[in-house]
Amino acid sequence: MSPREPGLFLVHELEDDRELLERVRSLHDLSAGRLVLEASPDARNLHWLALDVHRGLGKQSEYGGSPRNAQRLWDWVCAWTAAEHVQDIIVLRAHNLNLRHWNSLMDLAVLAGARLWLVMQGVSLRRTQKDFVNNDWPFTWLSQAAFREAWAAELDRPAGVPAVQETDLPALPKDDFTTFRATCRATLAPRAFERVDQLLCERRAEADAWIAGRPAGSPIGEAELAAFVRHGMRSCTSTREMHVQLRATQTSFFHAGWLLRVNLKRLSTGISDEQQRGLDERAAGLLRGYASGHHAALGAVALITGAQAPELYDLNLHDVAEDGSAVTLGGRRVAVPEHGQALLRAHLASRAMDIDHHAEPALFLQEVDRKGEARSRGRAGHRTLARGLAQISEDTGLPLSAHWNPMTVDDPRSWTKRLGVSAVAL
Repeated sequence: MSPREPGLFLVHELEDDRELLERVRSLHDLSAGRLVLEASPDARNLHWLALDVHRGLGKQSEYGGSPRNAQRLWDWVCAWTAAEHVQDIIVLRAHNLNLRHWNSLMDLAVLAGARLWLVMQGVSLRRTQKDFVNNDWPFTWLSQAAFREAWAAELDRPAGVPAVQETDLPALPKDDFTTFRATCRATLAPRAFERVDQLLCERRAEADAWIAGRPAGSPIGEAELAAFVRHGMRSCTSTREMHVQLRATQTSFFHAGWLLRVNLKRLSTGISDEQQRGLDERAAGLLRGYASGHHAALGAVALITGAQAPELYDLNLHDVAEDGSAVTLGGRRVAVPEHGQALLRAHLASRAMDIDHHAEPALFLQEVDRKGEARSRGRAGHRTLARGLAQISEDTGLPLSAHWNPMTVDDPRSWTKRLGVSAVAL
């Protein structure tokens, strides 16, 4: 018996083995084609099941673009499961689901071409479940021991270093510098706040040292201040780091007689971070947080091609290879790295499942959510695409939406003002 064999599997044991449960959770690895889900208790409808798959795929609920409509969210997670080339779907606590949910999971497995494993522990099967497994579908029954044997190579592998290291900054509150730190402490998880606070203290100490190191009695000029601010911003590797940098600088210079004003919206739409070159694995990982294939593909194409809204407007579905391996823009074929191809496949799959608008040639459609239902209004316009890029920048911290390269601006006052940072003497 091998997990590589196709089919439907029911793992059932009256004993609730918590140790096995933890080991099975460790099987989750989308890069290896394994998706492990945990069924929520008392799941009442398709929306609950869609959210379970949503969490299993690593989607971020705080990202923009997530629909309220249950069927649309289900279609999107189905598209992502297929796009990620999932080979095995393992559902823990499957007894929490009703037969309609089991049917939906089998539809998902068929769509993705994956094996489905329903794991039930500590409960007896209801009569309807027995009839379903014995008569309706060709399930293979497995004991826990048989399941362990089937996955022995993966379950017995020593635990490695976690794939995601807690080095990236979390999403930050939009409070001004006067309440920024307090709001971070109140709203962020303790370890996330610790990372933000450490950076905040370091950058404020740098600003305080620069101010203290000036000649006595020498006033700070606006050009000199702007040059210091620009130097600090250029040292940042993400817009979130830049956000913290600016809050620290604001605090220091306020005590020195200057009010720095920061327009976060302008910052997110204006910055072009030279540290971000193309679609690297980190950027692809952040874009994978979207349930919306539209947002993930828009961000991916912008990073891969360096294009802005006017060029993205002309893209059609046939400009993207079916396997997501290339994008053709303006007659130029651009290869997509392997770690980013699923971002495009998910969008193509979502569009193929949208029976109302699958004939639209445009790659990106202008959609409006009304009462939880998405309605297309044709090709997305320049302004819609620009707003989408700004939303992605705000959600992920990736710099996507500059209409110029601010790193080439020589005057520091012009540079900072273009990015939404201005100074007023108190």
